[in-house]
Amino acid sequence: MIQATGDIEIQWIFDLCNGIVKEGCIPEDWKSSVVLPIYKGKGDPMECGSYRGIKLLEHAMKVVERISVHRLRQQIEIVHTATLEIHADN
Repeated sequence: MIQATGDIEIQWIFDLCNGIVKEGCIPEDWKSSVVLPIYKGKGDPMECGSYRGIKLLEHAMKVVERISVHRLRQQIEIVHTATLEIHADN
């Protein structure tokens, strides 16, 4: 969906992500989600353990989550690599 809208939507998502990081908070209506129980396809359907919860999120929130995870993984990799280099020098 976002790719189909072109540069305008990409810029909007970019600005949104940066605003969330800068302000340190997400939009109020994104703080809640609907959790649907989905049957795993095995076990007793009457048992709670036979289900897993799926969160329904705002589409833009999913994009922001993925971008945030990607940025965090990059930072963790940088720190991990720097730590390895420090230990290799000693």
